[in-house]
Amino acid sequence: MSAALDYHRATNVPARGTDEDEQRQIGDRPSPFKDYGAAERVPLDASPAGPLLRDGAGVVRSVERRDYGGGTIHWRAYSSAGALFPVEAYVAAQDGLFSFDPLGLELVRVADGDARAAVAEAAAAEAQTFVALTGIHSRTGWKYLERGYRHVWWDAGTMLANLLALAAAEGLSPRLYTAFVDEELNGALGVDGVQEFAVAALGLGDS
Repeated sequence: MSAALDYHRATNVPARGTDEDEQRQIGDRPSPFKDYGAAERVPLDASPAGPLLRDGAGVVRSVERRDYGGGTIHWRAYSSAGALFPVEAYVAAQDGLFSFDPLGLELVRVADGDARAAVAEAAAAEAQTFVALTGIHSRTGWKYLERGYRHVWWDAGTMLANLLALAAAEGLSPRLYTAFVDEELNGALGVDGVQEFAVAALGLGDS
């Protein structure tokens, strides 16, 4: 608790204050999208999680922005602090582990084989399919510095609100898991736990 309180006090913004880095440059902004190169891509409807991610986290429109020196901003279906979108979504399915491409609206294969068992063990959970969310602090920290770590969790919450509602509407019996073993879930997703780290797992369907 002491470490958490120290972080809160160090990153709490006073009334009428700001936590934005006034020296930031648009050219230094991390990309809100991963580049998977020539990795195999499959349509979203290959998984029951795909349509949920399209409607709850996909890109819905793209516009030229006027702040930070210009460039294209891709607005997505969930709210994001500063439109920095630091949350990634993975689908652990029977036929592999996939990353959600919100711009191309596809699933990108990142590993073969049944990916559910490792996620289930890390989260002490059971499901037909899992959606796991990760955070990339560098995306939001570019603007909000140390406080950006808070924004990762806020963004994850807005995305999860969409996914939970959509999954419930589709009768997929969604169950949210946040008390997982970090190292195990990071390993199941193939992320390092530092630059990118697991924040939540969402079970869909009965096992």
